[in-house]
Amino acid sequence: MIYTGQTYKEGNKPSRQYDEVWNIMRYPTKGIALPSVHHPELAPSELLYRRYLELKEVGEWGPKAFKEIYVPEYIRQMAASREAGDSLNYLFKNRGSGKDILLLCSCADESTCHRSIVSGLLDTKGEYYGMYKEALAKYKSGK
Repeated sequence: MIYTGQTYKEGNKPSRQYDEVWNIMRYPTKGIALPSVHHPELAPSELLYRRYLELKEVGEWGPKAFKEIYVPEYIRQMAASREAGDSLNYLFKNRGSGKDILLLCSCADESTCHRSIVSGLLDTKGEYYGMYKEALAKYKSGK
């Protein structure tokens, strides 16, 4: 099963064990209380991250900006990256295998964090999955 969570600081360890812990932030982070493997291919690009910071700075960041600006761009990035595709395929294949994988990011609000998009991409009946398949088809066709 795939789980998501905020990075854990020392002394704030989760109550359960995971088979794998993935840090899906742009850079490795010190202070994560769990041993994790860094997966920057699932992090937003530097440009998208800066766009998020700009929106936050001017008070325009929230669910609307996340859905209309961030989600489509993040999904396009994932569709255009072979490494991201490989990681998403691995997660997709292992989501029901009995293996517990935790995806970590430092965002406090998961509803406006890319880890919610990653978990949404693994739901074949979800909106994000359809958006990803469409973006992937456009990328492969060169449009």
